[in-house]
Amino acid sequence: MRHGTVSAGLLLLAPGAAAREDLSCEGYIHDGIDWGNLRRRFEIYADKYLDRPQLLAEEFEMAKNYAFSYSPENSCILGDLSLRFFLCLWLRSWQSVEGSKGMLAEIMEETWKWFWDLPQTWQDILESGWPLFSILAAVAERFRVPNSSCETSLLEPFVETFDNAIAVSTHQCAAVLLEASLVACPEATASALVVLADNLRTTVWQQPNRYYHFTSTLPERQPKEDDVDALLMRAEGLLRGQRGTNAWRLLTSPWPFWRLLDRLGAKEVVNVTSDSSWFWMYVFPHRVRSDGLISNRIRGTSQAYCLQLFQDEVRRLAQRTRRLRLVEAGPHIGDCMLWAAAEFGSRLSASCVEPVAQVVSLFRRSIAANGFQGIIDLHHAFLGKEDVDKGGVS
Repeated sequence: MRHGTVSAGLLLLAPGAAAREDLSCEGYIHDGIDWGNLRRRFEIYADKYLDRPQLLAEEFEMAKNYAFSYSPENSCILGDLSLRFFLCLWLRSWQSVEGSKGMLAEIMEETWKWFWDLPQTWQDILESGWPLFSILAAVAERFRVPNSSCETSLLEPFVETFDNAIAVSTHQCAAVLLEASLVACPEATASALVVLADNLRTTVWQQPNRYYHFTSTLPERQPKEDDVDALLMRAEGLLRGQRGTNAWRLLTSPWPFWRLLDRLGAKEVVNVTSDSSWFWMYVFPHRVRSDGLISNRIRGTSQAYCLQLFQDEVRRLAQRTRRLRLVEAGPHIGDCMLWAAAEFGSRLSASCVEPVAQVVSLFRRSIAANGFQGIIDLHHAFLGKEDVDKGGVS
């Protein structure tokens, strides 16, 4: 396979894909691949599990069969890119690309160039549902190399946020933006901009009509709150400006820019469907380790993470009695009780006890969003054998 042939094949894919409105590729089948289903599979394992062959063995085989040939007629442009980058997780280090003339290294190089030629914006990619930036982050983990000009103490909170789930603060972002020594490290600036956007995305719900507090203009005439979009566009413009000189370095940098960017695509509210019922559900807006795959799976499938065995048992009980009384210890973010409330409405009376404050907050917001306050009674507490006054814990 000659270098020029690869480039031509990739570039031919762009026109058809650019014209396709639904970038999610839901329901689109090409070359024997259900691209919508592939997107959901990648979303489920995004961030933490993408490089584990035992979990994605079928997808690795699919990538091997697909990526070594080219399909210019494939209109799922983001799926094509995702599958090719996914295959590149086989390359164990940056040296594999830099010093190799092999076919896989060539595919990696050409796919990386094509990524920068995409007509879609990064906001388009985030809204598509394809965890392309998460796959890029996994590749970047393999390729990362030391870079003394970019490694400072200011980097630490940006890396640690993925291990301790503590948000990077505004003043830490400001310190990066004001640090003169990081001028030659645009991915550091871009990381700070993306974190600022993410902080706004996950806190704006707590501040309704913020502009309205400072003006007498009617709420519907307030200026659009587009700070998140503007910060993302600024970060994208900054890094796209490096494509001719430092593009490769953006894949080997110690700054976790791609992983931070992936966070922006992690929807916090999902419309969950189950048979004839549906409801709104708040999930973790970040891919936190303590949540496992639950929020990812709900985002990827729009299905509640609730065992079919439980659903079947509740339906069986519902056939025998008019009123349902359910109690759940440790409901996490509330999948099963929300499903039951949507399915049986006022017939249900549910009590839940959950000790973890973060999941209680998400569950309560889901209850309020669906108007289930009169159906689900949620307690932030521990359960024990004895009452508090007898040595138990609550």
